[in-house]
Amino acid sequence: MLSQEITDIETEQSRIDASIEFRKRAENLAEVEGSPGQPAAFLEVILYSIYRETRALQRATDECDDEEFSEQIDALAEEIVDEAKAAAETLDGARFGTFNVLSAGLHYDYSWQLNTARRIRNRYEGEIDEETADALQNLIDTLKFFATGREYFQSLYYKREVARLSSNLLFVSLPVIVLISYLLLALDANIIPIFRIGPLTSLPVFVLLVYTLSLAPYVVLTAYVIRVAAITLRTLAAGPFLVRQPDHDDIVELQVDIDPDSWDEQAEDPGEDLDGGDASEDGVDESAVRGQADPGEDQSAASDGASSSRSRGADGRDRE
Repeated sequence: MLSQEITDIETEQSRIDASIEFRKRAENLAEVEGSPGQPAAFLEVILYSIYRETRALQRATDECDDEEFSEQIDALAEEIVDEAKAAAETLDGARFGTFNVLSAGLHYDYSWQLNTARRIRNRYEGEIDEETADALQNLIDTLKFFATGREYFQSLYYKREVARLSSNLLFVSLPVIVLISYLLLALDANIIPIFRIGPLTSLPVFVLLVYTLSLAPYVVLTAYVIRVAAITLRTLAAGPFLVRQPDHDDIVELQVDIDPDSWDEQAEDPGEDLDGGDASEDGVDESAVRGQADPGEDQSAASDGASSSRSRGADGRDRE
């Protein structure tokens, strides 16, 4: 960590420029003159931007004729608005490094929201008007912006915790080393006073006390490691990837069947005819007869550009 902080002036300048540019983007999204310097308040501004973009998307889809698209957008917007308000209330007045800031960042499931928004955009791309498409893309960009901010503040939290761990280990370890050294010298010189404490003498009680205190550095290290590990496990996310079980049901189901048992069927090219050659160019829909007609029969399409298919039934008759 120390090697990352010891850099040249150009690297430091690029870091500062990137931070300022990041804050400018947040100000443009929220349409405010300036963004707060505190991480909690800054995330609160981004959450407000997510809320605004979600409401704008809902207004853009009010006049949409596709009922299924409107229902999916409303379901997504309801989840986003509820979570954004809950996270903003938690962040209100919180200090960086406290549990409130961590709790808001941990429990805001931006990965599920980003993944769902991208599914909707990809499914209805080209079918919705430009205004709705732009509103949906703005929401996706704002969610990505929140993800970037949360991961950056998480890295700052890790740096602070590592620095505090180093100093606390030093403060705890030095007295422990001195105490253990005194115990070894006292045992060697036989200068420990011997008296009885109940059924025990003073020597085993003194040794037990020093041994317990010698575990203090390990206890401090364990406390910090457990805390950092808990934060890491709760924030394992990379954009739209979901690495832990989401708390929401899928609004948009995947159209791809990922069952390995069906891979062989899906791998067949629907453009090939029954004999394995190229598909005909006269408008015949060969996919309708695949798996139904006999391999030896010659399936041909009607002329004049008609798109039809004939399949042989179990009674031996041709059916339209």
